Amino acid sequence: KIFTTQKIGSNKIYNVKVSSNIEQNGLKLNGYSFNQNETVILNLFDIKGYDLVNIKLNNKDITSNFTNNSYSFAMPKYDVNIELEYKKINYKITTEVINSGTLIVKNELGKEINTANYNQNIEIFYSSEDNYISKLYYIDDMGQKTNIEINDGKSVLSMPNKNIKIVAEFNKLDLNDFLVWYNDDTMTYEISYYSGKDTIVNIPQYLPKYGKVYSLTKIRSFTFSDNAYIEQVNIISNEKNQPIVIGSYAFNNCINLKIVNAKGLSVIEKNAFEKCNSLKNISLENVTEIGSNAFKDCESITNINLENCKTFEKYAFYGCTSLISVTLGENIIIIPNNAFSYCENLEDINLNFVKEIGEYAFYCCENLQQSCISDNYIIKISDYAFANCKSLQE
Repeated sequence: KIFTTQKIGSNKIYNVKVSSNIEQNGLKLNGYSFNQNETVILNLFDIKGYDLVNIKLNNKDITSNFTNNSYSFAMPKYDVNIELEYKKINYKITTEVINSGTLIVKNELGKEINTANYNQNIEIFYSSEDNYISKLYYIDDMGQKTNIEINDGKSVLSMPNKNIKIVAEFNKLDLNDFLVWYNDDTMTYEISYYSGKDTIVNIPQYLPKYGKVYSLTKIRSFTFSDNAYIEQVNIISNEKNQPIVIGSYAFNNCINLKIVNAKGLSVIEKNAFEKCNSLKNISLENVTEIGSNAFKDCESITNINLENCKTFEKYAFYGCTSLISVTLGENIIIIPNNAFSYCENLEDINLNFVKEIGEYAFYCCENLQQSCISDNYIIKISDYAFANCKSLQE
């Protein structure tokens, strides 16, 4: 392919034409038409994924004439052709496996490779009979680490313009403390009844078993209920937001649970985290449904993002005494009864799309400052919805 740039000034006599063997060229000029003996300045810049082979001026190689990527000459008494030749860079790919597992890199034709061009799609395959993959990432020449999305045994990466080492970290697969339910039709699995005493519990999003890979879809009802040991739950899925249901009472009264790392939570059923009074960090931005009493008396939560939530039921956040801010999306049109009762430190919640507010919805929210109720949408405010909200500003 020939890339040509030509600009002809009306008062100039001689022209400069630039061409390249790729669709771009890495050359900047101070003009494209000149008088005789006028100075022409050429400046080279890099093009991602390509090395410059040579640059010719009227078929004469001037590559070595450049100093600090710059070269100048006096315009001769004739037109000038400048040609640039580039070649693709083959960037190196190395691999590392931490703990037992396999890691293979292929091109789109299924051939194993150890080099690739910039923006070339490479396919990364990983598996283990006894372990699950917990992390997948690459490290570049500068030591910078970039996560790669984990899928069910295969990920696709667009090759960056640098040499990389792809690292797959595997963890020991040990679900002996759970009851595990496999569904061969949907290739999914669910867990229930945790009998262990670990403070940190890791649950793989993708579970290799019997030569197959199963995807976690649900933590069943009462799985961790009343467990006083657990402090952190990690659903290992790297960057992928796989929909996961938290069953009713699944973590009820886990008094020391502080952190739930799971980006793919989609449905949280009733009483799921009730009385988890140490819970501070949980990601709810992808949750679409929340059942009644789901976070009742979770006294340590400070901020909640429900921008994608479509519905939540009564008493959902009742007694969340440390809650300060709530973000609602446009799908929430009803605030049910007692939803935020006794959230005494709640200051900010946006109700612009809400049409109906239930009884005692914000009862005793003493610090509520900004409700942002829109006259264009609100239809009904039920009895005692804002009772004892001493700081509320209209």
